[in-house]
Amino acid sequence: MSKTTKLNGRELQKGLTRAHIPDHTVFELWSKAGGRCEFRGCNKPLYEEGLTCAKVNLSNIAHIVASSPNGPRGDEERSPLLARNVSNLMLMCKEHHNDILDKFKDQYNEVELLEMKREHEARIKAATSILPEMKSKIITYSAPIGKRAIHLNADGFVNALFPHRYPDGDLIKLGLNSSWSDDEMSFWEFEAKHLKKEFGEKVKPLLRDGKIRHLSIFALAPQPLLMLLGSLFTDIYPADVFHLNRAEQNWRWQKDYEPVDFIVKHPSAINGVPTLNFSLSGIIDDSRINKALKADCDIWTITIKNPHPDFLKAKNQVCAFAESVRMLLEKIKSKYPHGIVLNVFPAMPAALNVEFGRLILPRADMPMKIYNSSNNMADFEYALTLNNEKEE
Repeated sequence: MSKTTKLNGRELQKGLTRAHIPDHTVFELWSKAGGRCEFRGCNKPLYEEGLTCAKVNLSNIAHIVASSPNGPRGDEERSPLLARNVSNLMLMCKEHHNDILDKFKDQYNEVELLEMKREHEARIKAATSILPEMKSKIITYSAPIGKRAIHLNADGFVNALFPHRYPDGDLIKLGLNSSWSDDEMSFWEFEAKHLKKEFGEKVKPLLRDGKIRHLSIFALAPQPLLMLLGSLFTDIYPADVFHLNRAEQNWRWQKDYEPVDFIVKHPSAINGVPTLNFSLSGIIDDSRINKALKADCDIWTITIKNPHPDFLKAKNQVCAFAESVRMLLEKIKSKYPHGIVLNVFPAMPAALNVEFGRLILPRADMPMKIYNSSNNMADFEYALTLNNEKEE
């Protein structure tokens, strides 16, 4: 039999089961559930009607262990003991309450329902613990890779931030996704100019005026453009750079993932063209670099034990990369005259390209010519230059 609980003349809860649930327990459950259905995957708000947005109470309270020994998951001893205990109650919409009581009651055992409740209430607790200083402005950037246009799905960005950050208003979208292909020289000039223009109009004024305190960067584009993007932000402004996990199709960093040892290889002698080889998502053979530059090169290499496209999993790996690269750039700079150009050949995940760009110190670091090898090209070709004082 259904029962209605009232306080100060207002209806609080419908669909209560046989045991009367005290008002203070109902309030506690509503607070822990955030006023939303706790059934996994639902999260429906229970305080307003979906179509009209009228303020109504659509909630049901479900018992995990039934209040009656004869009910779903009921027990002679535990049912009366847990009937009014908030740890045994779930806030639900009518549809999912009916599912676990009637339609599919044999599919949902006590352990599974308790895990649903734990997951949901932990998420609500984390969300309501967010402080104002934890907000972050989301920046997105995309450009065609080869002949394939790139479109970023904004749905996953907020999930990637949570629970450490939350979005600071609307996201800022950079990038044009032009009809050019990255095997055309005009592509690089066009995309680079457009990116710099958009950054100058949409982002730079907000950074200059202190309206952005933290950045969250989501980007997918050819590697030289990702480096350019990072160099526009630099590391002056606090930022998190995110990486698309292709297997799971989300942007969330994994926790406590094993660290990566970044291996630095030095040239045997310093008598040629300074070159930086990033062999991380794949191996770039030195012969390809010498062929592209048509010269004997001093090749400095950063690699890992087993280079492959999906090695990057966690934020701590990005930090380790940044530390290794910054030390190497200082080392390289000390070996060559001021103003000499460093040639960069990248094979690394998108996030590390952005992070590399952020590490470049304007005017203090060497000018850098960035080379690109698309899927359509067997050889590397020059794409763009970073840290060129003549362009600033």
